[in-house]
Amino acid sequence: MVLSSIKRNHFYNSQFSNVFSVNYANNVTLFDSFTIKEEISLPEKHKNKILKSDNCSQLSGGQKQMIKLQRAILSQMPILLMDEPFSAMNSELEIDLTKKLVQLDKTIILVSHNTNPDYLNLFDEVIYL
Repeated sequence: MVLSSIKRNHFYNSQFSNVFSVNYANNVTLFDSFTIKEEISLPEKHKNKILKSDNCSQLSGGQKQMIKLQRAILSQMPILLMDEPFSAMNSELEIDLTKKLVQLDKTIILVSHNTNPDYLNLFDEVIYL
């Protein structure tokens, strides 16, 4: 794949939670730029608060990261480039969401400081820098 093709076919998800002061649907679809077709199910503990929020900018850092994760999936881009997408979440939630993420039919390039062998074994390939 040439560089110009990669640029057109990836979605970048940083560790910073850029969400808007609007509801969940507008945040994950970027005001209807995407349609909600394929989502990772939200953890029950956070689901109601996230889905019912009229101002997602007031959610916790981890809840904002869940919204950004959904946005990345809905983008329908075949390559997801993710920089510490779970940095504001506990390790149990990180593993749970990563298990769901790696089941998608996408190429995922994920930067993480998590060196737990159980976590790293979820990926096809690990590169240490």
